[in-house]
Amino acid sequence: ASLSASFVEILNPAEGVELLEGASASMVNCRVSNSKSSLIAAAQSAELTAAGCEFAEADGALVSLDGASATLVRCTLANNYLFSLPSAPALEGAPASFEAFGSDAPSSSSTPSAGLRISTNDADSDAPSPTVMPLHCPGIMS
Repeated sequence: ASLSASFVEILNPAEGVELLEGASASMVNCRVSNSKSSLIAAAQSAELTAAGCEFAEADGALVSLDGASATLVRCTLANNYLFSLPSAPALEGAPASFEAFGSDAPSSSSTPSAGLRISTNDADSDAPSPTVMPLHCPGIMS
């Protein structure tokens, strides 16, 4: 199953967007916000590609990757959930692969100016070890 969405706002979802095993989603300039659970939950072997999207305000994780792959380009993750203290980090899980870029595409010739660290809380899990991924944010950090 696949989902393709452009310029869509999903506001106040009860459960957020759930990508089951093997599903894929491509989101462009979408906004998902204000959920009592996670906004995006992607299971084993699911693929999430998002460009110019905003994921904001949730009691659970904004984006939860449980063995899924994700590529985020110029996306915003912000959590100022008003109704309770968020029960999970903005980005959680053990992704199969994860890339995040502040520009339209990664450039092999550019030096990354910031990084994103992905880790798990379970020291005994078979998840890949934490890695630092480049975030290309021109003009923000030197």
